[in-house]
This record gives sequence, C-alpha cells and structure tokens, in this order.
Amino acid sequence: MKNLLRIKTTKRFPDEIFVNISKEVCLPFGFIHKEIAIRPDGLEAIIMGVAPGNDGVNVMWYEIIHPKTKGKACYYEGAQNLLKAGFRKKTA
Repeated sequence: MKNLLRIKTTKRFPDEIFVNISKEVCLPFGFIHKEIAIRPDGLEAIIMGVAPGNDGVNVMWYEIIHPKTKGKACYYEGAQNLLKAGFRKKTA
C-alpha cells in the first residue's frame, strides 16, 4: 500500500480512487508523482499517479492548479503518454 495514494476526482462516482505513485508505473505515462506538467491549453497540473480511467484502462491522473478544481484530479482522454499528447514538463 505504500505506492498507493487516495485522491478525489472529478471523473468518477464515488469520487475517491487509489492511484499508484511508483516511478515504475508512472514513467511510461511521461511524468512522475508530484511533478508539475503544463497541459496543451497552458494550465499547470500536479501529477498524482496512475489508475484506471472510466473505461478501465490505466491513465495518468493529475490535479489542475486552478481554484475551481482544487483538490480534485482528472485525466487526459487522449494518448496515454502525456508528453506525446502535448503536455510539457515545467522547468524552473
């Protein structure tokens, strides 16, 4: 259970799931837990971890850094690897 983190989501009911935060599971999706990503629309997001999406396929869940979505995670419904989907890593 040390690699699992409970999060709230915007895409599920009930709205709590467990995501896997291990590097081994996250890296194929392009990011690791707690990394900051910049979405294709320019919004920043905190990477949470990997868990099945609504269709049962594993996806990377992230929390958009915005007051309206604070504390709730979602996922991208396109390419599984977020870098291939146009997400970028935030650099200092």
